[in-house]
Order: sequence, then C-alpha cells, then structure tokens
Amino acid sequence: MKIEKQVQWILMYIQGGSADVCKKNLFKEMEARKVQFALVRDFLAESKREFGEDNDELTQVAELKRVE
Repeated sequence: MKIEKQVQWILMYIQGGSADVCKKNLFKEMEARKVQFALVRDFLAESKREFGEDNDELTQVAELKRVE
C-alpha cells in the first residue's frame, strides 16, 4: 500500500479540535503533492512535532495499521 493511503487511513481516525483542522490541511497538501512522506514513521515524527509527544491516539492508530 502506498504511504499516502496509509497516512490517509490513520488520519481518518483522528478527530476533534485542532486535529481536525490539521487533518484537513494535510489532506489538501497531500492531494496537491505539497507534502510527501517516505515512511509512516516520517508522518508520525511530523505529527509529534505538531502535536507533541503525548499524541497517544495517533500512535495507537498507526500501530493498528502496522498490524493490519
């Protein structure tokens, strides 16, 4: 599966507050090819910079995707 599809899958499970705004912006940027991630861990690293280390929801969803 392409990395974009994996990131989109993860983002579908992130909801609420500023995460919704960031999610919408990221979808638009990915669609316009303004941002690309080589690996899911690159996406997670960027998310940690954006939301801080305590982003348990995002980390859990990413782990679920990795198991799938």
